[in-house]
Amino acid sequence: YDFSVFGYLANVISEEFFEPSEDEDEQLITLVKTFAIFGAAFFARPIGGIIIRRIGDIYGRSQALSIAMLLIGLASFVMGCLPTYRTVGHLGVVLLIITRLVQGISVGGQFMSTMLFTVENAPPARRGFHAALTFTASNLGFLVGNLVSYILRQSLTDEQLHLFGWRIPFL
Repeated sequence: YDFSVFGYLANVISEEFFEPSEDEDEQLITLVKTFAIFGAAFFARPIGGIIIRRIGDIYGRSQALSIAMLLIGLASFVMGCLPTYRTVGHLGVVLLIITRLVQGISVGGQFMSTMLFTVENAPPARRGFHAALTFTASNLGFLVGNLVSYILRQSLTDEQLHLFGWRIPFL
């Protein structure tokens, strides 16, 4: 969900977290930087898988899944509360990067924890079906994130979207 929201609202996020510019080339560069931050979360996923797997090995899958879900929820909420360039300058970008890395780590641990927990607790004859439901739920998160972002873009003015609208899906 949060990955699709970030991607769908990347142009707004880039304008909020980087120094404003009237130059179209500079605007494009800030958008590319925003997508680099978006991509950094994908590189953090394997790290999250390793960390959360270790927690699962020591404390159990249920505990690992709870920690991963708490991290993703907390990181998404923090994303909605981040100060922008206008309030803290370049520190906003640093906080955005850290938040995205935490999101990536938590998703990397959450997906496999969910898969293992679901399959281990499913009836043996229905394990494949339950595993498929896990993949389906993950893809539904992308769909819901896109729908929420689309609704915001359609119902808010550009000014409202920049002022507060981009924060709504994360909060």
